[in-house]
Amino acid sequence: MADEKKKLNHIAFIPDGNRRWAKKTGKSIYEAYDRGIRHIKEILEWVKNREIKTATFWGFSTENFKRSEEEKRTIMELFEKVLVSILEEYKKRDDENKNKVRVRFLGRLYLFPPNLVERMNELMEATKDNSPYTINILLAYGGRAEIVDAVNRIVEKGEPINEETISANTYLKEDVDLIIRTGGEMRTSGYLMWESPYAEWYFSDKLWPEFDEAAFEDALKDYMSRERRFGK
Repeated sequence: MADEKKKLNHIAFIPDGNRRWAKKTGKSIYEAYDRGIRHIKEILEWVKNREIKTATFWGFSTENFKRSEEEKRTIMELFEKVLVSILEEYKKRDDENKNKVRVRFLGRLYLFPPNLVERMNELMEATKDNSPYTINILLAYGGRAEIVDAVNRIVEKGEPINEETISANTYLKEDVDLIIRTGGEMRTSGYLMWESPYAEWYFSDKLWPEFDEAAFEDALKDYMSRERRFGK
C-alpha cells in the first residue's frame, strides 16, 4: 500500500532561474530562454524513461506580462520558433514514436499573439489522441486566475459551485504528486493551487538551465523517501 501511495503519475515543474543563469554565465536573455525552453524536451525524455505519465511545466505566468516589452518579445519569438521546430520534427517521426505524447497548452492563451496561438492549436490537434504520456505547458497562467476561470465557466453553465464542478472546470483534470521548483526560491507562487492539496514539494538550488538528470534523480529519491499521509 505504501508503494502505491508513492507511485508517481504526475510531476510538475516551476522552471525558475533563466535570467539568473544568463547573468551567471554571461549569456544573453535570448540564449537563456532558448536553453530553458529546449530543456523541457530533455526533461520530458527523463520523465518518459521513468514511465511518469504526466508532466506539467509553468511556461509563462500572468505576472510575466509585466516584464519589459523587449523581454516579452524575445520570449514570444522563441515560443514560436520552438513550436515550428517541434511541429516539423513531429511530422517526420515514424508512427510508433509520434503517437506516444499528447501536448496541451493551458491558461489564458487568448493573451498571446494570434499566430502563436495558431501554432499551439496545431500541435494540440496533431497530438490530441496520443498516449500514454501527456505534457502540459501552462501559459498566461496563475493559480488564482485558474480558479476564477473555472468558477466563471461553472456560472456560465448554471451549475452549482462545489469541489466536483471546480475540479471539472480547472485547466488540469488530475492532481499532481510532485512539484519541483528550481532556482533556489522556496515559495509556491500560487502554482497549481487546486491540483496540489497533497502534492510533495521539492526545491532545487540549481537554476533551470543547469538542472541536470542527476538533480532530477535526487528529487525523485527524496520523493520516494517521504511518507504521504493524504491528510490522514
